Amino acid sequence: MVGITYYNEDAALLRRTLHTAIESMRRIYILKKSSFWNKAGPAWKKLLIFITIDGLAAADPGALDLLAAIGVYRHGVLKPELHGKKVRAHMFEYTTQLTITECLDLQGPEKSIIPSLTSAPVQFILLVKNDNCGKLNSYRWLYDSVSRITNPEVVVHLDTGTKIEPPAVLRIWEQFYNDKDLGGVCGELRPSLGSSWWNLLNPLVAAQVFEFKIGFQLDRAFEASTGYLSLLPGAFSAWRFRGQMGNPLKDTLLGDPTFTIAQTSSSQKPWNLNRYLADDRVICFQVVSKDRGKWHLAYDRHSHATTDIPMNTTDFINQRRRWLNGAFFSTIYVITHWNQMYKSGHNINRLAAFHIQLLHSILALILSWFSLAAFMLTTFTVNEISGSPPADQPISGFPFGKATPTVNAVIQIVYLGMILFQFILALGSRPKNHVVGYTVSFVIFGFIQAYMIMNLIYLTKHLVDFRAENGNGGQYAYINEYYADLGSATIITAGISIFGVYFAVGLLAMDPWHLLTSYAQFLFVSSAYINILNIFAFSNVQVHPLPPKGRYIHDVSWGKRLRPGELPTQQPQNRLLRAETLNSSIADASETHPAHPHNQQNVDAEYASLLARIASPEPAAHADKDKKRSPLATSDSLMEFRTILLATYVFSNFFICLVVLNDSLKPLAFLGSSYWHKVRFFRFWMWANSVSYLIRFVGSFWFYTRSLFGMCFRRRY
Repeated sequence: MVGITYYNEDAALLRRTLHTAIESMRRIYILKKSSFWNKAGPAWKKLLIFITIDGLAAADPGALDLLAAIGVYRHGVLKPELHGKKVRAHMFEYTTQLTITECLDLQGPEKSIIPSLTSAPVQFILLVKNDNCGKLNSYRWLYDSVSRITNPEVVVHLDTGTKIEPPAVLRIWEQFYNDKDLGGVCGELRPSLGSSWWNLLNPLVAAQVFEFKIGFQLDRAFEASTGYLSLLPGAFSAWRFRGQMGNPLKDTLLGDPTFTIAQTSSSQKPWNLNRYLADDRVICFQVVSKDRGKWHLAYDRHSHATTDIPMNTTDFINQRRRWLNGAFFSTIYVITHWNQMYKSGHNINRLAAFHIQLLHSILALILSWFSLAAFMLTTFTVNEISGSPPADQPISGFPFGKATPTVNAVIQIVYLGMILFQFILALGSRPKNHVVGYTVSFVIFGFIQAYMIMNLIYLTKHLVDFRAENGNGGQYAYINEYYADLGSATIITAGISIFGVYFAVGLLAMDPWHLLTSYAQFLFVSSAYINILNIFAFSNVQVHPLPPKGRYIHDVSWGKRLRPGELPTQQPQNRLLRAETLNSSIADASETHPAHPHNQQNVDAEYASLLARIASPEPAAHADKDKKRSPLATSDSLMEFRTILLATYVFSNFFICLVVLNDSLKPLAFLGSSYWHKVRFFRFWMWANSVSYLIRFVGSFWFYTRSLFGMCFRRRY
């Protein structure tokens, strides 16, 4: 079963996902000699697409027209109440042979890019919810309602906008078929560059392309070597239904605010409220650590899908706020509940591999927490070394000569001022109200990062020249002193691990092109990732308690909220009302299941009008996403939690900077000067990062090696 979640995305995004999902399922239909798919009935009867529309009011009318064109949805049959009871959702079930491509080409049994698929039907179940209740509520409909009846072996998750390759579903199935203990698997997600590769000139887009590539080539590959993936992205992943049943689903779905069981004191705790933002992370741990279970997770690098990414700073910041907070609190949850692993049925080798990943998670958590101080100290120190040579040397500072120390001082002031500015923005209104402020912040931090990298290249060049001359004195001997005090082993190991690992895994995966197209842009905005995204995320943790029964909240303020059971009665002319009015001859809204007589000519004319609307959609007038929000009573204790968390984050990083830069705190740094404070700090930071990168590289190397040999023995069906 393929589950597609939809909220208010454009019809084009739903059309892309739906068409590729249909084509991917139809690829299975042509496996005539399969020992599974064509046994005990045709293959199409074993495949199902389940679509959830999370809130009728916010849905794009073009998306409803799309579903109506292929027969899955029918205009005019929705009712706000039935027999005096308010209706919460409407369900449609249909088997169709139609699909609409991204080019708006209607393909039926007589039109298909593969001749063998001319008669391949696809089963659909469509659930239309009256209210927007959140993604976890959609998952509860998927698992606790439909899956309990259909009892699927594998459930594939797709987000609206995800475009999967035709063989993807079959490749995912093969993973489960060949491994009876496989609980979940994900493919490789690739960012969509839109209509042109020129979008890579946008540093924000290119940085995300590089981040996605490294995330799968390095992080997912390392985690797959242990059998525990910390994240199976909901945009493209698959689960074995039997592996999720029980505590994994029960605990994960507690985040659904409409779930009466969720209204418990434990679910209202701040740690739980924020970890529910990362339900796709929590379920991974719950499945792997299932009591007496041996489920493990895998990454299939041959299954590819494309997804949309934010193209501007506002959408990017909002997205990463959920990702960063969810990752942070879910990691803490995994660490504090690690004892559940010992109740599982994994063997000693698997548990040992899990513990390696646990140690890496703890190390990554520490590095992420103190990254604000580390980036600032690195920038200040590198600029100071290149810009302020010893007074007894005849050389001037780089790159502005004698004016360089003054320029560096100005850069430090601007850097600190911009960090303070981020707290002011983050604790103020929403990012969309400060587009200019955040855009300027990204640009300023990018130029400061570029300036620091330029100084780092300058120092490296003169260090190499100095050592090539066998260190016979000279004007740049002071650079060699820094190098010697930090230790050659420290610097070489850090340089190879931090920069060399990216190239190594790119070659191992036989896909290194992102290093040429996106690496420079990623370096340009890497400072902004820490100084903007982390500050905004910690300043905007989830502090609203789950509402009482009958009131819903969502993680982000998307769409217009309705009272429970309320069906929109007045919509803009180009939205639901337009569609229902146009189809009033087919369905009478006053009847539960209309049976209105009509002739074939009317049906053909109305269907032609429906296809015309799909081909030339009117601009969707989405409801204002920030108006008419239900007032939520916030708990003082939860607000206090945010204050304590943010204060701890700020002052712990500030304390590190204070110890490293201030000579007056000698007792806190083994009676050394600020110079030795810096040496000790950077030595620790370099080794910590080196260990993190080397652990992931070793795991990735094992994954790619095993994958290469495993392909020779892989069974296909």
